[in-house]
This record gives sequence, C-alpha cells and structure tokens, in this order.
Amino acid sequence: MKKIVIIFTFLFLIPRAFSQDSDFFNWDIGFATGIPFHYGESDTNISNFDANSLNRVLIGATSNFYFKIDGIAFIDFGIDSLFDFKWTSSDYANSIDYSFFGGVKIYPGLGGLNFSIAYCFGNRSDFLKIDGEKDIFQHSWGNGARFSLEYDFNYLKATNIKPIVGGYYRFIPRGNYVYDHILCAYVALKF
Repeated sequence: MKKIVIIFTFLFLIPRAFSQDSDFFNWDIGFATGIPFHYGESDTNISNFDANSLNRVLIGATSNFYFKIDGIAFIDFGIDSLFDFKWTSSDYANSIDYSFFGGVKIYPGLGGLNFSIAYCFGNRSDFLKIDGEKDIFQHSWGNGARFSLEYDFNYLKATNIKPIVGGYYRFIPRGNYVYDHILCAYVALKF
C-alpha cells in the first residue's frame, strides 16, 4: 500500500512541477520577533531578575516551503526559531527555541490573506545563570500545533519577489506540565 501511495504522489507532483504554473512551488524567508508568554518553568521567568536592570532581546527567523494542491490550498512545511536573551549585569537566562512544522496553507479568496494550520515538533534549549549560581544548561523536546495568519502583498501579481507580513501562535507541551506558548510577528520575502 505504501508503494502505491508513493507512486500516485510522484505521478501527481512531477507533471505539475514542469507545468506553466509558476506558483506550484514557493518558499519564503523572514525575520521574526515575538514573546514566549508562558514557559511553565519559574527559572526562565523574567521575575527572577531585577526589573530596573533587565535587558532583553527577542529575535528569530522563519522559513516556509509550500506546494500548490489547487488554486487556494498548499502543502506547507518549514522551520521557525526564536532567540530570547535576558540578562542583567551578572545573570542571564537565554533560550533558543526552534521547531519544524508541516501542514496546510489556505488562501480563502481575500487577496493575499491566508492562514495555515500545522503540526510542529521542536526543541528549547536554556542557558541559565541566576543569583550567582554556576552555568546551567537544559533542553527539552516537544510537539504541538502552529497557527499562522499572513498577508502576501503581491499574491496574484507576476513578480519574482513578494513581501509578506504575518504572525503565528505556537503551542508545544514539553512534558511534566510544562507548556510553551509563543506568539510571533514576522516580515518575509516570498520567492
């Protein structure tokens, strides 16, 4: 049965890849910023720092690859990352969060407005030094869901580069009643 599914998928994708439809395969790459508004663990919470001397930088990246199924639906997969750096003069709590996702992207017919629903799995690595303790490294894997909403400014126009503005919400349980909720906004270029 697995071989039959692979053969039919191959027979469906190859003719479309060489057709005149230039939007069969697309990809984009962008910069993001966001907020992990609940880590579920007290040792990565900014309340452990003196609020008057806290420095924080949140920066990330996102990249999507998608294949057209029909006029409005795409198979979507990609990777997201968010780097959260918090520090004071002597302490820090840095997190690197990345996830891989795969799902469906839908254009409901409102210009370049689209949304996606995807399954994701990823890792969060924390690098900590709080209250003068020695350096601590911890990481955890998990899987969950990613929901995005974006606007493709040149969706129906014949241009090589199309700007995109969007945002996503990612929910990943990490085990032991720890849940990561990440809300990000991004700007990207679609090629």
